[in-house]
Amino acid sequence: MSISCVSADAGNHRFSDSWGKQGLTLNRQGTDGISLNFSIQEFGLTSREINGQVMTGIEFSESFLQNEEGAPDLPGFGRYIAIPKGATAVVEITNMRSERYTNIEMAPAPRIPLDTDQGPLHFEKNSEIYTRDAFYPAKPVTLGDFSQIRGVDVAMLGVTPFQYNPVTKELIVYRDMEISVRFEGGSRQFGEDKYRNRWWDPIMEDAIMNFGSLPVIDYDKRVSAATRGTGYEYLIIVPNDDIFYQWADSIKKFRTEEGIYTGIVKLSEIGANVNAAMLETYVNNAYNTWDTPPVAILLLGDYGQATANNNSIISPIYDNYCVSDNILADVSGNHMPDIIFARITAQNADQLASMIGRFLKYERRPPTNPSFYANPITALGWQTERWFQICSETVGGFWKNVLGKTPVRINEIYQGTPGNSWSSAQNTSTVVGVFGPNGLGYIPASPASMGGWSGGNATMINNALNSGSFMLMHRDHGMETGWGEPSYTNSNISSLTNTDLCFILSINCLTGKYNWGSESFTEKFHRYTYMGQPAGALGLIAASEVSYSFVNDTYVWGMMDNMWPNFMPQYGSTPESRGVLPAFGNAAGKYFLRQSSWPYNTGNKEVTYNLFHHHGDAFLRVCTEVPQTIAATYEPTIFENETNFTITASPNSLVCLTSNGVILGTGVTGFVTTISITIPPMSAGDRIKVTITRPNCNRYEGWVDVIPMVTSAIAGEDMAVCEGTEPRLNGAAVNYTSLLWATNGTGTFSDATILDPIYSPSAE
Repeated sequence: MSISCVSADAGNHRFSDSWGKQGLTLNRQGTDGISLNFSIQEFGLTSREINGQVMTGIEFSESFLQNEEGAPDLPGFGRYIAIPKGATAVVEITNMRSERYTNIEMAPAPRIPLDTDQGPLHFEKNSEIYTRDAFYPAKPVTLGDFSQIRGVDVAMLGVTPFQYNPVTKELIVYRDMEISVRFEGGSRQFGEDKYRNRWWDPIMEDAIMNFGSLPVIDYDKRVSAATRGTGYEYLIIVPNDDIFYQWADSIKKFRTEEGIYTGIVKLSEIGANVNAAMLETYVNNAYNTWDTPPVAILLLGDYGQATANNNSIISPIYDNYCVSDNILADVSGNHMPDIIFARITAQNADQLASMIGRFLKYERRPPTNPSFYANPITALGWQTERWFQICSETVGGFWKNVLGKTPVRINEIYQGTPGNSWSSAQNTSTVVGVFGPNGLGYIPASPASMGGWSGGNATMINNALNSGSFMLMHRDHGMETGWGEPSYTNSNISSLTNTDLCFILSINCLTGKYNWGSESFTEKFHRYTYMGQPAGALGLIAASEVSYSFVNDTYVWGMMDNMWPNFMPQYGSTPESRGVLPAFGNAAGKYFLRQSSWPYNTGNKEVTYNLFHHHGDAFLRVCTEVPQTIAATYEPTIFENETNFTITASPNSLVCLTSNGVILGTGVTGFVTTISITIPPMSAGDRIKVTITRPNCNRYEGWVDVIPMVTSAIAGEDMAVCEGTEPRLNGAAVNYTSLLWATNGTGTFSDATILDPIYSPSAE
């Protein structure tokens, strides 16, 4: 352990002899604990003018968000740690090096504003902290926020590698730390296996530092319905009107055939006049007691009161503030989703046909026009004191510089003048350091070099959508009926002619307020048709009330990294493409946000968890490249009672075999593209449907006929033998389980039950 004192010069401070790479690195993991290294290779001290006084700020690449309002604005972050069942986790710094800086006037963190706030950021020191002769925070490493993610006990490991004493004006920088987390007692078993599944694992792998300690599960062994017991992987809750059930059944058939065990429940099966509390109790019970807890739940119906169960489904209200299906998704009580929730706000048969038909058609045969995939759209309103422009352009820059797209930029100015600085907000230098030319290279150092910040309008948005685009992200202000800048509202949607559908990320305020008395922007976009065909949006993510700045942007970056794991390669895992599933990205963005600058700003984050909703099917997969054809080779017939099916298919394909709507077996190809899938014995005359899904590919569907088992055997070619010799049969047989040779003579076989016995003629 070492401590040294240095001068506090402004600018970047670098340590060339760090113990490890920048940030937190996992060195060892096991059932007894983990060991980690934390190092700072570089951080910045910057000058900030706060309320007329020049103060010091810190820029550090591992932390996007500021500290708690009014506290010294020290960067920090958290990462989830999985803990064995029943164990106690104990954290300890086993070794460290630090530097002490003197005569520092540390700036306080500002209040995180609502997106609708128009004034400058508000700074006010927390007098309780700033008048105390003590270092803040008390410890650089803490362990807290004990909770669960899909049945796995977790805790948040928080690292704030800076401590500040506001009375003595001293700043301690923990440049290197070796950290140990011991697991004392417990079962040495991580989590409860029934909550694990192939769709949640990517979220958990990104969020949990020691995910590799969790048991590896063969999800294909769970397939047999006979062994599933109660519950469904995908649950669709519908109003009591039969038309909703009929359309839900179309989704059930579609998802079941691709290997997602799907069920439907009417509100009448939950109770009479189902209110929010009753619905939450039902969901909690399903998650806690079913043998197969829901992976995802779709609410198929618009918002409505408990007295309108025939054609709508109610939702809870968060903190008397916003309508929130996230309350239903949160079973463990920590405001985080334990179940993926989605809603399709259809009100009648026509809307059901449009809103469900659009994604079924899209997933079977996605658009094929190359320009549809080449030109994603970013639309933003510039506001100098916010990160709207940074958030939008980092996404567009990733699409351009990593995916090779040509984004269509449609921008307008809300407030301020674009110049050499991306924003006047705190931590902007950190964000630019991560995403700018010295980091991932998604944005330039100066926004002035990009241009195109003004002039965007509704006509340009409609032209871009009508020309074709797989995704659009808007970042600015919003209202119940549309976007602020560039202005685009419900009335403008009526000019769309795009039957190649775009997924919309509406990152703003109020556009997803599905409990509004009239048709909200999200509902209009999602229900829209052109000449009787689905048009407008394939699906949307939007907020149901006024949202907070900065935390929204951080949420977006986490969501993007789930959909494209190489968006932030320094965070979590970077597996091969697992497909763009926005509903799962919505949940992942919330987990990323919770870890950012933990344990600070919990209230603003909590609002964000409850605001943002996915509108569309929960397992909707967005195609981001020209769809390819899946190659598959297998026998067109299979004999009755066979229990193995062999197939060769494109790498990273999910193969599902069904018969009469029942899943028989699943398998996943990888580097090895030929797999054998175990199935139950089938009867002659049955048909097996083969469905194969793979990111950015057309859905494959084929059939296999089950034929009778026909047994035949031959003893070999005729032969002439001399007296005294004993010939050996050259036998062959097919489709048999046992055999018994017989002769019409009086000789004998050495073993009549094998293919090639010796025949001994009799003396007669």
